[in-house]
Amino acid sequence: MFGLDPAGVYSKAAWEDKNNPYAEAMWGHWILWNHGKLSDASQHFSSALVTGRQRDFVRLLQFAALFNCASDECDEEIVRVANDIRKEHGTVPPDEVDRIFSEYYRGVFSSSPASAHFLKAVPPAEHVATFRWLFDGLDFDESKSRLRMCYLATLQEAAGQREEALANYRTIRSKSSNRPGPLFDVAEAGIKRLSVAP
Repeated sequence: MFGLDPAGVYSKAAWEDKNNPYAEAMWGHWILWNHGKLSDASQHFSSALVTGRQRDFVRLLQFAALFNCASDECDEEIVRVANDIRKEHGTVPPDEVDRIFSEYYRGVFSSSPASAHFLKAVPPAEHVATFRWLFDGLDFDESKSRLRMCYLATLQEAAGQREEALANYRTIRSKSSNRPGPLFDVAEAGIKRLSVAP
């Protein structure tokens, strides 16, 4: 295995067949696998998508690369890719949907600058639409359903959907009143913010 040059092979294939979706997607994946720049990898994924060939394969490899990339920048890109797929009327495999859902915990329950960037990775109204597109139809247990409502309320508040966010925060608070913890705290803080006239 040592001495192999996958990037060289991908480059040759992409040169011989412009925007070859397999070569470009694997090239993008290879860059992130080797801790390269997201911007460089994104160029290859974009080239792979340009012809519309093998979109599902390209997106699957793109998600695999992004989930393997432990950086805030890649976390934000996951949301952008999901948003693009929604607008393309594509689909996200169930395993990837579950992994995307897990990304929201830190985005909502952390007060770090990175979490704010994650929530604003795409325009707020689009983020709400993409979140609902991904998760509204899923059959979650009670605990995960309350998490989903909390994430949605946070996104709705960011999008200026005050009434919807406030209603969701109130529901979360009532369902979490006998379980003090992060969900109750986020809901209580949201209610206080939104109960003040804009």
